[in-house]
Amino acid sequence: MILDELLFMSSDQIKLEVYRSLSIRKKGVYRLDELMEKHFLNYHQITKILQEIMEEVNDEGEVALSIGNGKMTIRECLPKIDEYRLLLSENSIPFQFIYHTLLGVNWTIDDFCEHYGFARSTVSRKLTPLIRFLDKYHLTVQYHPISICGNEVNIRLFYTYVFWLVYRGNEWPFEEVKQERLLRQQQELFHLFDFPNSYVLNERLLYAQAVASYRLQNHHVIASNEIWREFFEKNVMHKLKKEQFNQFLATQNLPREELEYWFFRAFYIGIRRKEFNLLSNNVERSFMLHAGEVGLVELSKTFLETLVRGGYLKKVSVDTQQALFLHMNALFMCFQFFQGNYIFLEDLSVSLDTKNSAYKAIVKLVDEFYTEKVSVSRVFAREVTREVFVNRMSALLHCYLLQEIEANLKITVAVCGELEQLSFRRLNTWLKNFGCLEVVEYSAEKITGVDFLISTSSAVLNKHPEIAGFQWELEYGLNEYYRLYDCLFHLAEKKALEEVL
Repeated sequence: MILDELLFMSSDQIKLEVYRSLSIRKKGVYRLDELMEKHFLNYHQITKILQEIMEEVNDEGEVALSIGNGKMTIRECLPKIDEYRLLLSENSIPFQFIYHTLLGVNWTIDDFCEHYGFARSTVSRKLTPLIRFLDKYHLTVQYHPISICGNEVNIRLFYTYVFWLVYRGNEWPFEEVKQERLLRQQQELFHLFDFPNSYVLNERLLYAQAVASYRLQNHHVIASNEIWREFFEKNVMHKLKKEQFNQFLATQNLPREELEYWFFRAFYIGIRRKEFNLLSNNVERSFMLHAGEVGLVELSKTFLETLVRGGYLKKVSVDTQQALFLHMNALFMCFQFFQGNYIFLEDLSVSLDTKNSAYKAIVKLVDEFYTEKVSVSRVFAREVTREVFVNRMSALLHCYLLQEIEANLKITVAVCGELEQLSFRRLNTWLKNFGCLEVVEYSAEKITGVDFLISTSSAVLNKHPEIAGFQWELEYGLNEYYRLYDCLFHLAEKKALEEVL
């Protein structure tokens, strides 16, 4: 996860990766060479990492994890991966720095170093990835006093996503803010705006409310934004609920810009959750009408026409094309309202497979569109950088271009082995349970159209080097099923992208 790269040094990142492998395993005894192979570590490295993990997760008198004789024993269920990340975060210099800047403590960087016993050079070095990340969104780290400065909305989004990804509801990190008060406020927000309603979104909204509360307590208010204000006052919801809006501001003792902020958040959350029903409420309808008024819809139309001419949408249904068009408008609107780059959850959580050749083709297409249309558009925000725009739009296209193709994808798998063996029959049954796989018996004369070949004999695989293959030993078990699934998963994604591009 990208956040891990900001919070942890490489040694802790590796340890977190190893722990992820441990946390999905059941109780039992496992060979260390499996972990060594998976994480490209030697025996000394893996035992050192496991020793550190053992010290962290083994309670007094209760040993959940132990190692010896080249094996690892899991005796008790280990803490979940998010619980372990939280444990590591408590000792993370960047996270403690982020936490104290949210609290608004009046510390200099020297005060921070003295409080934790860190050397100034160590702190500066460990904050470097965080500083570089924030710079992409025009946010800066200050040392006198320690703080994060820039667009207030972006700052709040950053804090919200960091604390959510670290805590995930396992603990309440905001000691000075009572959840009961936030829950009452949340009910009012739901009443005023059409916030999407789900457990995770509701929990994360509480984090956003807590962050807003801290920022307001420390006198960090959202700057008046002419674009926001004009749009907010013109939309139909403002006219229908003007008295309710004013009452909310009065009872919550909030400046007017806070109402515009939550209005935008309702739209901002909703667009990323819905796929085919983007115009389902007044908030979203209002935003889309505004997109048309300021000329952003023309950019979306132009890009959609480019995709159609290039044949990228030939296997995408009309409904999905419409959803993609609306989502493009929403993306342009976000950039417009922020007047530049803005932070989203995926920026901290998801690393895209940029090495995939088909994905590179999408990036190239978006990059050309940015150069030819976006960068010279008079209606588009000037502060939107190429990197952020290309990443955001490429991820959007990647999702929409693949969703229907993957749903209807067919991969032909030829199997060649001892069909009378129960273990091989079990493999056949397992393969046939995947809806996208068409399983056929291998025949050298009918190899055309086969996407993947599984054989117990390497001689068969060697006859067809042009076909992706997997050799299956009859005594193979669970680990090999994992590896086979991994091969099939990546083959499916590759084939889906190739069908689009």
